[in-house]
Amino acid sequence: MKTVFNHQNGVEKIRTGQRIASQLRRGGNFSESLQYAHLCLDLSKQINAQALVGESYNLIGLVYEETEKQNLAQKYLNKALDCFREAGYDSGEANALINLALVMEDDYKKIEYTLAAIEPNAKTGDTTQLLLIYSNLSYHYFLVGEYGKSLDAVDQGLSIIYQSHDPSKHNKRKGQILVNMCEN
Repeated sequence: MKTVFNHQNGVEKIRTGQRIASQLRRGGNFSESLQYAHLCLDLSKQINAQALVGESYNLIGLVYEETEKQNLAQKYLNKALDCFREAGYDSGEANALINLALVMEDDYKKIEYTLAAIEPNAKTGDTTQLLLIYSNLSYHYFLVGEYGKSLDAVDQGLSIIYQSHDPSKHNKRKGQILVNMCEN
C-alpha cells in the first residue's frame, strides 16, 4: 500500500526536515542543510502551507547568510517575509525582519529592519523574541555611534525582563543586554 503525502502527515515530515536542516546548519554542514531546507520548501508548497513555506525560505536564507552569500540570503529572507505576511504569521514576520537586519550591510538598514520587527512581535506577546529585538537594536545603535538610543534599547529590554513573571528565564538575553550596556 502506497503512503499518500497529505497535509496531516506532511506537516510532521516538514517540521522534522526543518529541525534536521537547522541542526546541520548549526553543525556547519551547509550543503546538506540546504538540501533538507529545499525539500521542506517543496513539501510545504505541495500542501499549500504558507507559514511552512516561509519557514523553509527563512532556513535557506540563514544558510546563505552563514556562507556569506548576502544577496541570496536577502532574496530568501524577503520571500520568507512575504509568506509570513500573507499567512498572518506575526512571529514569523518578526523573525524574518530580525534575520534581514543581520544580512544588511548598511548599519542604518539594520536598525530599520530591527525596529520594524517590534510591531509584529507585539501582536504575539513573545517576550523572548522581543528581548532579542531590543538586544540587537541596542547593538546596531552602538555600531553607528548612537549611544543614547543604544542605552534606551537596553533600558527597554531590562524593563521587559524585570516586569516578567519569571525574570530568571531570560538570563541569557539579560546577559546579552548587559554586555551591550557595558560597551556603551
